[in-house]
Amino acid sequence: MKKVYQWTANSILALHVFLGIFFLVGWMFRSIQPLYLTILIAWPLSWIFLGYCPLTKWELLLRKKYNSAINTNAEAIQYNMQKYLGVHLPSRPIYIWGITIFFILLTLSIAPDFLQ
Repeated sequence: MKKVYQWTANSILALHVFLGIFFLVGWMFRSIQPLYLTILIAWPLSWIFLGYCPLTKWELLLRKKYNSAINTNAEAIQYNMQKYLGVHLPSRPIYIWGITIFFILLTLSIAPDFLQ
């Protein structure tokens, strides 16, 4: 059963990475803007209403099934930087960068509509 939890958690991590890449480049493709903006705006809304990212929580809860030392309140970036690079990132800078990146991506996505 450990392998199933591990595989599922790794699949969620892959989805998380894909969404991160989608956030960074999706604003360039006008044909997917409605989908892009919906997913982009859902990102901070999940934090406002849930207090966490559902993908991170789900991934870490699955990892805790086979490793009881996992902190299920960690951030995905925080957990994976520690796990793979041995670097500890405090939560506050992660939140500040997340908010900053959100507003930059939102601006990049909607600014061309105002310039036309």
